[in-house]
Amino acid sequence: MKTLLFLLLTPSLFLPILTLASPSALVTVGILSQPASESIKLQYPFPSEDWTFVAGSYVDWIGSAGAMPVLIPFDLDDAELYSVLENIDAVLLPGGGSNLKKRMDTDVPSFYQAAGNKIINWVKKRNDSGKYFPLFATCLGFESLLIDETNSTTIIECDLDDEVTSHSMDTLPEIDNSTFWTKVGLQLAKKVFQTDSLFYTHSCGIRVTSFLNSKRLTDAYTLLGSSVSRTNIRFVGSIEHKKYPIIGNQWHPEKNLFERSQLYSFLDRSDETTELMQRIAAQFVQLAREKGSPRNVKDIPAKVKKLFSSNRPSETLPLRSYERVYTFQRYKYIK
Repeated sequence: MKTLLFLLLTPSLFLPILTLASPSALVTVGILSQPASESIKLQYPFPSEDWTFVAGSYVDWIGSAGAMPVLIPFDLDDAELYSVLENIDAVLLPGGGSNLKKRMDTDVPSFYQAAGNKIINWVKKRNDSGKYFPLFATCLGFESLLIDETNSTTIIECDLDDEVTSHSMDTLPEIDNSTFWTKVGLQLAKKVFQTDSLFYTHSCGIRVTSFLNSKRLTDAYTLLGSSVSRTNIRFVGSIEHKKYPIIGNQWHPEKNLFERSQLYSFLDRSDETTELMQRIAAQFVQLAREKGSPRNVKDIPAKVKKLFSSNRPSETLPLRSYERVYTFQRYKYIK
C-alpha cells in the first residue's frame, strides 16, 4: 500500500516534465539572404558580385511577431552556417529573384540553392534529434523545398508567367487537418483565400499535375491549396510537410503588410486580410516559442545578434520591387 501511494504521489517518475519558455524569451528567426539584384546598381557597382541582401518586408514581418530577425548570408562557410543555425529557433526561406539553377548547367543547383539545401536538411535532422525547429518558405523558398525534396532542378516549371498579381487560392479538404493552418485559424484563412488577396510574383513553380505525379513530393508533402495563373495554368499554392514543421507557400504573406510602393498599390489591405497575414507570422513564431527552446536576450550569442544589429545598414533606395532592403558585403563570390 505504501508503495502504491508513493507511485500515485510521484507522477514525474512516469510523465515527462514540459519546460515552457519564459514569456520574455526572444525567438530568433534566420532569414536567408540572396545575391543582390541588378537594380541595386542605383547605389552600388557590381551588386551581385559584391553584395547580398534581405528585403525589409521580411524583416518587418518577422519582427511584428515579437521575434528577432537574424540575417543569414547565403555564402557563409558551412561551419559558420551550422553554428548560426544551432543558435537560432526557426528559419524563413524568402522569395526573390535568385537563380536556383546554375546558369551554365540548369540540371545543377546554383550556389544559392545549395545553401538552401543545407538549411532544409539541417532542419530535418534537427527535428529528427527531438529538437523542434520550424521552417517557413515563401515563393522562391517554396521552390527550393521542391528541388531539395526531389534532388532535381527539373521539377521546377518556369512558364507560369504570374508576375506582380493577386488572386485567390482554392483549398483542398486536407487543409482541415493541417497543424499549422488550424492554429492560424481555418475560418479566417479560408475566407481570405477565396478572395483575390494573395500576392504572387513568379514565373517558376509547379503545376498541380506535376506535383501529384511526383512520388517523392506526395510522399513528403500534403497539397493544401492551388491557384490559377493569369495564363490559366493551375499550380500549387500551399503545402505542408507530413513529418516536419515545414510550411511552403508560392504566395507572399509579407507584402500586404510591409510593401507600400506604387508597384503594390492594388493589394488588399483590408482588416481580414492583414489580420491573416499577421496571424501567419505570429503562429510561426509561437510554434518556435511553445515547442522550441528560445532564450532570454542575454543568452543569445553575440555572433547571432550581430547578424541583425544597429550597424547593419538599412538602405532606402528607389527600387521598384522593394520598399527597403538590408544589404551587406559578400563573404565570397561564387558564380
